[in-house]
Amino acid sequence: MGEIPAADVVTGACDALVAGLDSPALRMLAACTRTEADYDVPDILPPAPDELGLTFHPAGSVAGQEAAVRALAARVLAGELTPRELVFRIHQRLGHELPLAEGLANLDDESTSSNTAAGRRRRSTPT
Repeated sequence: MGEIPAADVVTGACDALVAGLDSPALRMLAACTRTEADYDVPDILPPAPDELGLTFHPAGSVAGQEAAVRALAARVLAGELTPRELVFRIHQRLGHELPLAEGLANLDDESTSSNTAAGRRRRSTPT
């Protein structure tokens, strides 16, 4: 979902190597400079999860979008995102197209329309 800058992927690869994980693609990711990251990470990243026995979801795939929704929801539970930030991000990136996230996108619609209506009421109230 474009949540993580390429330089952060490189940092994560370095952290994974320090933690004892190892694979050829992981080493290549960790070797990228911050300048190279934006150009090289998209090509190097796809084989890394498979080499580590993890699942890689191609960008734009339904499975990848659903995994991203679950990851963002986990960040809410961990206190890293507010529920409002969650529904905003889901709606902004996925709209109403993903059945798993439809309810969250609807919440953002309702919140936006409530805020707009409240703003109109405040402006129309004589002072």
